[in-house]
Parts: sequence; structure tokens; C-alpha cells
Amino acid sequence: MISLALSLMLLACRDAEAPLTPTPPSVRLYLVGTNAHYAPFESITQDKELAGFDIDILRAVAKHSNLQLSFQHTPWAHLFPALLSGERDILASAISITAERQREMAFSTPYFQARQLIAIRRDSRIHNLDGLHGKRIGVMAGTTGESELKRILSPAKLALRSYTRLDQAMLALQSGRVDAVVADSGVLLHYVANNPAAKLRTLGDSRFAKEQYGFAVRKEDRELLARLNAGLAQIMADGSYERIYTQYFGVRP
Repeated sequence: MISLALSLMLLACRDAEAPLTPTPPSVRLYLVGTNAHYAPFESITQDKELAGFDIDILRAVAKHSNLQLSFQHTPWAHLFPALLSGERDILASAISITAERQREMAFSTPYFQARQLIAIRRDSRIHNLDGLHGKRIGVMAGTTGESELKRILSPAKLALRSYTRLDQAMLALQSGRVDAVVADSGVLLHYVANNPAAKLRTLGDSRFAKEQYGFAVRKEDRELLARLNAGLAQIMADGSYERIYTQYFGVRP
């Protein structure tokens, strides 16, 4: 019994004198909200994975800035509330930077320039924005397409139909339930080019304001914002941004 007690004491002393192995610092995992029904910016593949221009750009940024990301499909209507409540840390979803949104959240430096377009059927007699008066217009609720229409045209003469997903609005256009759809240029051009059987075309109008996309974070997350901006600057400088842009849009930025 005495020898056993002595042995235990020696082991305890040896353990106390052994150098402590430092615990590796935990790596913060940032949850990224994205509305994955907005190709080519974000979509869901057949393997149920999130993909798209925004996804690839943010992944390239994260690689340079040493950020660990987890992309989470989030319906458009829930994106901003999810960020502000802390359920998401970053939003990457073709989000236009507007003064109204900047009052509630912070945005990275812009990474994409867009403008609203009008999608119509090929046999439509609509020629410009003025031709939308009295017509049924499909929009995604809470988007700049909706706000731009109200800014330029008389709201009293607009018959807006709100949809939660762009593909729903485009199907309504094809079936004649709406006469036009107004949405961001990149997504409408992609849809029309990849759905020739739908027999659609697009119209532009100089009265639509130029828009810029940015990644959104909470205002208090200044360090995260700085790391996003540093990563964006790096991929712009090393050619990564141009390569990804050309892959998705077929032309150089």
C-alpha cells in the first residue's frame, strides 16, 4: 500500500511538471445567407450544393482573408432579418447597396455593377418603361426592381404582382399571368439565354439607376468587414475576380 501511494505521488508530480500543450485557438465559422434561386449569382446544384458567381467570389475572398464560411440557403424575405438577428453573419445574394439598407447594415466595397431590365414575351408590344403603365408586372418583393418602378412610374398606375422567387415570376410571364417582369440585368439575361423555348426578350431603359452589389454584415462587425474588403482587393489585383467573372458571364469585367 505504501509503495502504491508513493508511485501515485511520483506520477502526480511528473504530470504537474510536464509542459502544458497549448490549446489551438478556435476558428470562427461565419454563416453566410444566400437566396439560392437567383442564377447565375446563386443556385442549388443537382447534388444539393450551393453554387454561383457570388458563392465563388466570396470563397475566393475567404481564402485570402482566412475566413471559415458555411453557406446557408435563406429565402429572400428572411435574409435581412436573419442578419440583424444574428442567425447569419454575412449576406451574399446579389444585394444592391442602397441608402435605405445602409442605415441598418454595413456593406463591403462593391463587387458587381447591375441595372434593372424588363423581360417581356417576344410578341409583346411593350417598348419601354412607359409601356408598363396599366400592365401586370412581376417583381420580387422587397427588391430594387420594385422600388425602381415606384420611383420612376406613377405607383397609382402600377399593377405589381409580388413573387418570392424569380423563376415563379418568369413562369407567370410565359403563361400570360403577367405582362412583364422587372429584375436585375444579370439574372434576367441569364434566364432568357438559357430558356430559349420560353420565347422571351429583354428591354433596357436609361431611367433605371445603376446599382452595385456588396456583401452585407452587421454594422458592429467592423473587423469582419475589413477582412472582406481586404480579400476583395486581393482577388481584384491577382486576377481571380476576372477569371470568375468571365466564367459566369462570358466577357471580361
